[in-house]
This record gives sequence, C-alpha cells and structure tokens, in this order.
Amino acid sequence: MTTRSRRLSARWIGLPFALVLCVISGCNERRFGGLEAIREHGEIRVAIRPGFLESSPPPNEEGDQKTQLRHLAARIGAEIRWVEPESNDLLIETLESGRADLMVSRFSAAPLLGTGSVPTAPVEWVADFIVASSKMPELTLEDLRGGQVHVQLSGLNPAARSALEDLKLEVVPVPESLSAEEVLEQVSNGAIPLTVTDSGIIERTPDTDSLQLFGPITERRPVVWAVRADNLQLRRAIDDFIFAEKVLT
Repeated sequence: MTTRSRRLSARWIGLPFALVLCVISGCNERRFGGLEAIREHGEIRVAIRPGFLESSPPPNEEGDQKTQLRHLAARIGAEIRWVEPESNDLLIETLESGRADLMVSRFSAAPLLGTGSVPTAPVEWVADFIVASSKMPELTLEDLRGGQVHVQLSGLNPAARSALEDLKLEVVPVPESLSAEEVLEQVSNGAIPLTVTDSGIIERTPDTDSLQLFGPITERRPVVWAVRADNLQLRRAIDDFIFAEKVLT
C-alpha cells in the first residue's frame, strides 16, 4: 500500500462521501470566480499539502490553520471543500488551474514569484532547522558539513537553500508525495540521515525527543497562504480576516 493510500484509508471512515471523493479525485471541477462566486456556490475549495488533515495541532490553538480556515469559511459564508493533490509540487498548479480557490502549505512568498499566484498576509512565523535522528551520535552543525540532506524541493525556500550551500550539503530530493510529517518520521527511524523542516512543523511533532535539531539555519520567515493573482477581492477578505484574528483578538 502506498503512502497516499494509507492516508486515504485512515481518513475514509466517518468522512462525508463528497469530501472523500474530493480528496481522492483532486476535485477536477474548474472554477475561476472570485469571492462572490464562492458565496454563490456555498463553498471555498482549499488546496492542502499531503498530510495536512492528519497533522497534529500546535501546542496552542492560536496557530492551528485548520481552525483558522474553518473560521475564515464561516466569516465569508461558505463551507470548506478540501482538495489534496497527489503531491506537494502540484499545489500551485491545482490553484492556478481553477480546481481550488485558496492554497495552504508551508510556503513563504518566495516560491510564488513568477507564478500566477499571490501571497496573503502571514498566518505564522517560523524558522528552518536541519533535523537528524536522536539515535545518531550527538553532533554539531559543523559536523554535518559535506554530508547529504534529503528535502522536498518544492518547499525549500531560498534562505534555507543558501544555508545548505554554505555547509556544502548535497541536496537529495525526497518524493513530493510524502507529507512533512512522514519525512520527519523517516529521519526519526534512520531511513534518511538529515532533512530540513520549519519550527511550526517541529512544534506539532508529538515525539520531538526522537529528533536532533540544528539551527535555526534561517531567520524567521512568514508562512503565507495563496490565491490566484486575479482574485484580489478574496485576497483582501483573507487579509482582513488574518488581521482580525491576529491583532484584534
């Protein structure tokens, strides 16, 4: 059974049929309308990274994006339809092809440059760390120099890439179909030696004792959501919502 099949099997029981069908098919219906079209259809289609629905909440609910998205949907008068593409590197395509209205991942704004998508206001601030298994000998960041680090290229931001180059670490691509949590699990059990992940994912990891952290290797950066560049009314509504959630509550 593939990684994706295991995730789908685990979530099958208890989910509405329409939601299960949407997750499996990737929701091939294409719509390019803005905020009014979302309200008219009564749903906002949210493209999510693999593993998002199963991810653990953060220590405090303030940073729980699933909760934030439910509040957003209620604010604009719509239900959420989750759209999970086969892999992380298909998220932007899923949004820009009209199969989703909003994209949620661990992006900062940089990967969106040159695309047809634009970032929202920040929903979270994180820093990036190199992660190894706690089963490995206790090391320093300098001890890692010249080794290999396994990462998903779609999520590697420019600052982290530069830090890895400075350490002369060889970047080995990890399958984009894996969730960030599954990559950490492979590090924890020794299947891969090193990876890079952000502090938000680390905070949501139930067993951090199984991991060694090196860094941070970047300054704090914003995590953003994204909408199509021509959907500015939706972008403004989301930015207003984020401001109200972060500042006024």
